[in-house]
Amino acid sequence: MGTSSAYGGSSSWNSAVSTAIADAESHSASVSSSFARELGRALARGDSFGRSYPVPDLLASRRSGNGSSTAGQGRESGGTPPFTRDAARGALVFAAVEAVEAGDAAVLTELGVDLRQLQGLTGRELFAELARLILGSPSHPDDLAVSQAVLATLASGEPGASLSDRIAQFVAALAWQRAAVQLASNRSWRDRAKTTIRAFEAKAKGWIRARVTQIADVLANRSAQEVANYASDLAARACHEFSEEL
Repeated sequence: MGTSSAYGGSSSWNSAVSTAIADAESHSASVSSSFARELGRALARGDSFGRSYPVPDLLASRRSGNGSSTAGQGRESGGTPPFTRDAARGALVFAAVEAVEAGDAAVLTELGVDLRQLQGLTGRELFAELARLILGSPSHPDDLAVSQAVLATLASGEPGASLSDRIAQFVAALAWQRAAVQLASNRSWRDRAKTTIRAFEAKAKGWIRARVTQIADVLANRSAQEVANYASDLAARACHEFSEEL
């Protein structure tokens, strides 16, 4: 059974899932060039180069305010928003976290966040509330993938991580979560032994993160729009990096 169209399934994702199954059964030390290539192609659907998505159009408040959350997310007829767009959306949460830590009211205003909404919140509660305010409540597996990738990155709390480091870690986590959505909807994948699935997940996550980290640049301008642009561009370049893996 191929991936369900309800979860954004497509011929490119079907190919990625098929190569993931073959990789999982091969027990090789690294992901194959076939999986890398198909993952890059599947993720690149909808935007291969990285667009500048206007910050207001990425925010949950704008999506709910115009009466159409699906339009605001870039979802067409139930399809999956571009990977680059979801990277830009999630990156805004990290911009908000840094703005809270720095007391940068200008960036928070740009993101539609009122500090009064965050009074008394610290640690994971603060992170979760910022994610909710900026991303909204997940209503689709792909939306949940963004939230999970954001919160997993924030929870890791790597000492001394810069904003660009956090975004790179998030983009890598999102790439895996996007793939995980497709794998979870495939019966053949679900029928695999749990140990086989866990081993492949660890291998794929490590490989993806290493490749994204390798191509990440330094983020100089930290305005909300520049953060969104940086994440979108990094996501697009990651797709090319995966596709060109030998």
